[in-house]
Amino acid sequence: MKDRRYDGQEGDLAAAGLLKADLERACAWAASGRARLVLVDASFFTSEVRVYLLKEFMAALGNNATSGVLFASPNGYGAALYSRDAAKGKKGAERGLSGEEILLAAEEGRIKDLYILNLDRMAEETAERAKKGADLILGHALFLKGAARHADILFPSAAFSEKTGSMTNTSGLTQDLHKALDPPGAARPEAQVLQRMLDLLGMSKA
Repeated sequence: MKDRRYDGQEGDLAAAGLLKADLERACAWAASGRARLVLVDASFFTSEVRVYLLKEFMAALGNNATSGVLFASPNGYGAALYSRDAAKGKKGAERGLSGEEILLAAEEGRIKDLYILNLDRMAEETAERAKKGADLILGHALFLKGAARHADILFPSAAFSEKTGSMTNTSGLTQDLHKALDPPGAARPEAQVLQRMLDLLGMSKA
């Protein structure tokens, strides 16, 4: 994506999901000289305008301040690393879309089918918007509530304590995970369901 300069227009702020008053408070805090560490939620980076604003903000703080990223899920850092590697050197359609861009495309009818691995983490209003333009929403969830109610096909998920695998924490360390319990009923880990689907479609490399 080509970087787009922020020009101070309210429309740019609204598109990036930012409030002018919040930015003004942040700038006042920065000007106080007390700023040393800026922690940013990983979801902040879904907009070019937001990334540019953070760059400018950190530059204004000077060399005495540093920034860090907070990931919403235990393996958020690992997922971010995979996304970066998968898109490396690619542009346009080959680069793919961010999660936010995919949901917007579904709402506008440009993407007709959605496969969402964790509907429990999706806001219900987001699922409602995606449902407007999508023909099919298929997903996994622990509970039949919220966004999961808008799925056309829903697989019962295995909980965190019912899976074996690995996760990469924010420091970059990969840790093994061992399940403590068997998942109830027909609940299965997402990877197991995906593998079974690939087998049935004749697309498995195993």
